[in-house]
Amino acid sequence: MSDGEVILGLYEPAPSEHLVDSTINAFEIAGFDVTEVEETVSEGYVTFEVPYENWTILVDIKMDGTTGPDEPAVHMGLGEKIYPSVWNDAAAYHRAMSVLFELVCRLATKLDAAYTPVFDSEGRSMSVVPRDRPIGDAVESPPILGVYSDDVLAQFGGLNAMFDSPPWYTAELSGGKTVVVESEEPWGGWRPPTDAEFIESASFHHGRDTSESGRHGLSDPFAAFDVGDIGADVCVPRDDISQAFPNEDIELIHVRVDENRDLRRIGSDRFVRNIVDEDPGNDMTFIKAMLADIPADATEHDPMVSALLDGRIPPSFVRLDDADAQNVVTRVMDLGTTVSKFELLLSLGRVTQQDDFTAEDLESMEGTLDTLNELDDENVDQYIEQKLL
Repeated sequence: MSDGEVILGLYEPAPSEHLVDSTINAFEIAGFDVTEVEETVSEGYVTFEVPYENWTILVDIKMDGTTGPDEPAVHMGLGEKIYPSVWNDAAAYHRAMSVLFELVCRLATKLDAAYTPVFDSEGRSMSVVPRDRPIGDAVESPPILGVYSDDVLAQFGGLNAMFDSPPWYTAELSGGKTVVVESEEPWGGWRPPTDAEFIESASFHHGRDTSESGRHGLSDPFAAFDVGDIGADVCVPRDDISQAFPNEDIELIHVRVDENRDLRRIGSDRFVRNIVDEDPGNDMTFIKAMLADIPADATEHDPMVSALLDGRIPPSFVRLDDADAQNVVTRVMDLGTTVSKFELLLSLGRVTQQDDFTAEDLESMEGTLDTLNELDDENVDQYIEQKLL
């Protein structure tokens, strides 16, 4: 994407005299504060602003039903806030993108829109705007993020015909709506959810640059461990599972492998999660397998889910020789940084996938992290962003 204004358009919503109320309600359900929204009526349009932290979304709704084929019934200006480069805090960016993504989905289903593209005013605007009907035939190329009715998706020739390669992410919503995200760029490590109340099913496809199966490549680094081995996991409570893991949400947990191949906390011996030894072939099934067999002695708050099931995290990152030792995971978690530690671990994990990566390279990586732990927070952030991501 380029650096123009980002636009959200809703084309051909279901006819309704409650279009404004339904739009505002979708904002509210998605978590926006609409208590102070003030509507302005002028020349057939209803206009209002919806705030989100330091961000304001501008909304224009055409009420007289006279929209041309290239004019959305609901038009929203999102500013530049979907660009990672605009944000200083990766965690805050990921949270804002998750809220925005839910809003897009809520609007598309609440208004029963045929076509809901998110696009850039200086990038793909001419190619994603329908100049005629049917929409699928009139759009030169699909948006990088969009929601489609079944009819419009069929006009594009289906998912596999939309882009040169299968899209990175797809999700089924209620009312026959499908969300499609073309690629994992330019989202700065943000990933849309696969398990949310407003999503019926979802999956990622990484056939562009990873496995032939098209899956992202989940694996449990602890699957290589034997009973009694110890390591460092990074977890969140099971109710907070997500595709993004803000620094403030993740917890470093020193664990051991028990006789049932469960991970338990070193010290308290409380249950943490199951080790996933075999790939079930589905990302969500893989994630749910972490908590498929919770022991009877586990309390309601014991079970956790790991943030380290990405295939780019090798066992060497989590293994510990003893409980007081250090590894890549513990060193990263010790850093005083606002940069996403989850994204840093993934970035370091990519380096280990190089064919010529050696044990000496791992030691050098650990030495760099030790050096970073001696720097002040500002210099740490700068070094990570310039050298490690």
